This record gives sequence, structure tokens and C-alpha cells, in this order.
Amino acid sequence: AGHAVIATSGSSGKCSFLNHTMRDRVRKTRHFKYSSGWPFTQADGDHTYFWLGPSAGRTSAVEAFLANAENWGRPGEVFALSDEPLLISEISELAAFRTRMANGTATPDEIAAVEQRAQAKRERMEVDLAKFTEKILEYRDRPIFLSGMWSQHLMIIERARELGVGDGEFHPQSVIGAGGGVKGVVLPPDYKEQVALFYGDVVRPAVYGMTELAQPLPRCEAGRYHAAPGLVMLPLDESGER
Repeated sequence: AGHAVIATSGSSGKCSFLNHTMRDRVRKTRHFKYSSGWPFTQADGDHTYFWLGPSAGRTSAVEAFLANAENWGRPGEVFALSDEPLLISEISELAAFRTRMANGTATPDEIAAVEQRAQAKRERMEVDLAKFTEKILEYRDRPIFLSGMWSQHLMIIERARELGVGDGEFHPQSVIGAGGGVKGVVLPPDYKEQVALFYGDVVRPAVYGMTELAQPLPRCEAGRYHAAPGLVMLPLDESGER
């Protein structure tokens, strides 16, 4: 009936489900067109697009991939790390497990089973990302749009080093997005500096966003985040009251 659902990542211990219409999706795609590279560059539909995540699922990350692919991607040159849908049932199950871990009700057998599944998934992802990295590196002499999480970029750097690729070999019109927080992954203190050095003189836009916000807030060259048109701000005092 023209409605969909966007689910949060469950970092609070459970997934929230937000109403999302097809008109919302159109507005979000239009907003991404002008904000995803702002103020340094603008979507041109002529970049090879690489997304370090799944191509399907009911999350804001997948929606961002679809919007950026439409705005930036050259026809026939849009690539995702996986075409396996991101299932909300799996996200919700993991969120509930984190809650049980926090309150001490998770059983030893449950913890062992979750750790085993997580390890198997990490190993599979490492193999997939290593192969995906080789494809990314093939296009490094032309403009690309690459988006993923900080830990994934460090894995790309590690694989690139194994293949003899040095720092600063990417086309200067490439757009490299890194974010999403570290999500509990232990990273070296200089992980941001390592990523910046490896990609070199490329376009490095930054945004603040979360599922509940719907539209990202792009950061300008002065380091300030700018609210999207139509976003209603509700300033709070120190007590949290409006």
C-alpha cells in the first residue's frame, strides 16, 4: 500500500521499526544526490560504485546504497559485497542476545553458539572482501565511489599491501566514504589516518546520520554538520526537556 519498513541496527538491545513510504524513498534519493558529496563534489552518474555491504535488506544502510547507486553509479558498474539479503530476524536475534549478555541471563551454550556463528561469518566475510578488494583495485585509476565501515577499509588496505599496492594510487575524483562507527571492533588508534594516507588525494565527504533521522547531515569544509531542508529540530535543555 505504498509503505515499507526501515529497521534500526538494534544497538540499544532491540530493533525499532519505522514507517517509510515510497515518497519518503524518493525524497531521500533526491536529498542524497545533493548531500552525499557536498560541498566538495556532486553526483554525476559516472562513477564505478562499490558498496561494502549487502545489496538488499530493510535498513537505512541498504537504502543509502540504493540511493547512491542511482545517483552516482555508472550503468553496469554498480557492485555490492554481497547479494545475500540482510535479514532483520538475524539483527533482532543478535540485539536480543546483547541484552541477555548485559543482564547476565545468556547461557554458556548460547554464548558459545553465537560466538561460533560470528566466527564463521567473519571468516566468510574476510574471504569475500579479499576478492572484492581485487576488483576495487582494478578500477583505482578511474573515478570510483566506495562506501563502507572503518574496519572494512583497514582490511582493504591489508589486502592491497599483499598485492603490492601503495598509498595514494586512487583517481583524485574518487569519492571514499568511511563511517558507521566502529561497532565494538577494536581498531588501531590511527585507523583514520591510515585510511586517509592509503586513498590519498581523493574526495572524502562526511555525514552524520542514523536510521531515525531519515536524512543525513553533511559536514562542510569548516567541520560543521548541516540540517536537511524540512528537518524539524527540537532543541533540548540539559534536563532533556524541550
